[in-house]
Amino acid sequence: MFNLNGQLSASIPEPALLCQRPLYYADTLFETMRACAGRLPLLDKHWARLSGGMHALGMHIPSAWSADYFRQEIEKTNAFNARIRLTVWRLPGGKLLPEQNETAFLIETEDLPDNHFPWHEAGLHIGVAASVRLAADDYSRWKTLNIARYALAAREARQCGWDDALLLNAQGRVVESSICNLFWVENDTVFTPPLHEGCVAGVMREYLLEKLPSIGFTTIEKPIETAELAASDDIFLTNAVRGIQWVRQWGSSTFSSRLSKKIHEQMLFIPPSPTAPVAPP
Repeated sequence: MFNLNGQLSASIPEPALLCQRPLYYADTLFETMRACAGRLPLLDKHWARLSGGMHALGMHIPSAWSADYFRQEIEKTNAFNARIRLTVWRLPGGKLLPEQNETAFLIETEDLPDNHFPWHEAGLHIGVAASVRLAADDYSRWKTLNIARYALAAREARQCGWDDALLLNAQGRVVESSICNLFWVENDTVFTPPLHEGCVAGVMREYLLEKLPSIGFTTIEKPIETAELAASDDIFLTNAVRGIQWVRQWGSSTFSSRLSKKIHEQMLFIPPSPTAPVAPP
C-alpha cells in the first residue's frame, strides 16, 4: 500500500514508478551546462563525464547516445541562452541492488539573460561550511544525486550571509564550494585540488587545466589547507554555467581579481560547437 500526499493506492503511482530508483536510492547522474546563442560549447566534455559516470555506476549506455544525440535532443527544446540540466537514471527494478541497468533521461532548460559567461565585478563573499565534510572515493568525481551535503552547505552559506561556502574533506583540507570547483593563484601559478581530495571532476575545471598553459600560466593540482588558501593572491570558483567567479572576501581576508579577470577575459571565449546554432524562440 502506498500513501502519496494523503492519496492511497495499491501500487506506486506511475510517474513515481519511473523515477523510483532516483527517489529511493539517488541512482542517478546529471549534467548542468550552458547554451550560448544556441551553441553548446562544452557538450563533448559533458558527455565524456556523463558516459564515464554511467560506466562507473554500471548503467547501460544506449548505442544511440552520444554528444551529437544529446545536442539534437537539447535543440528540440529551443534552448538559446539557457541553463540546461540533463539527468540520467537507472530504470525501476530491485531494491538497493538493481535488477536491470537500462536508463532514461530528462532534459530541463531555463532561460538566461546573457549569451556569454558574464564577469561579476563585485566578487563573492564566502566562508567555510562547519556542518559538512566530504568523503573521497572512486565515485566522488561524478555528479550524482547524492548531494545532500552540498545542499546543506549552500543553506549554511545563506544563513551566514555568504554567496557560497567552501567544503572540507575528512582530513580538513579545502576541496571545493557548494556548487563550484576551486582555483587559487600564487605568483602566476594556478592551483586546484586534485580529484583524489574528493572534488567533482568539473567540466570547466578540466577546460581550464587544458587551456591555461596556452596563455602563460602554470597549473598544478595540489591539496590545500585553509590557512594556505587564505594567504593566496587570488581565489576563484568555476562551473559550466557561471564560468569564473572571483572571491572578494573570506572572513577578514580580501583578494585581488587581477589574475582571475585576466583568465576570464582570455579563456572564456570558448570555441563554439560545430553545428549551427538554433534560432532564438
